Amino acid sequence: MKHYKRLEEHRRLKSIFKFVNESTATDIASRCRDNEHVKSRAIFCILARQETGATFEMIGEMINRTHATVIHNLSLKDWVFEDERYKKLYDTYYEGLPLKDLSRKTLLKMIHALNDELKKPQQMPSWYFEWKSLDKQSRDEIDERIATIIRFKKPTHKIK
Repeated sequence: MKHYKRLEEHRRLKSIFKFVNESTATDIASRCRDNEHVKSRAIFCILARQETGATFEMIGEMINRTHATVIHNLSLKDWVFEDERYKKLYDTYYEGLPLKDLSRKTLLKMIHALNDELKKPQQMPSWYFEWKSLDKQSRDEIDERIATIIRFKKPTHKIK
């Protein structure tokens, strides 16, 4: 089982590596130290750490770096995301993935974020509380009238 897990991690690392290389048109495994390469490597390390259970050493091997460089790259997240292109690259990675390919950790983060949104008090229109205080039969009659109006409402603008 342990061997299979390592193979799965390696497959996902290769997938992330390919995504970052193709998206930034840089070779993140090269020795180049310009900002574009540094930020691209940092995005790779951030995505790899979030999406796999890979060790720092495994992630570092993919980009010809040590585990210390991977740890340092993870600390660069705020600096990298100041550049809108890299923030968009990070978001694009998640937009392109089906939910089944997201890690458990990422899915839990998404669920917690949605729960936080749902806990926020929603601003309800004043008529809602009046409608809610009516008995069920009255509410159903109003709902039916509204549905009829919506179905037969003529457009208010002219179609050219």
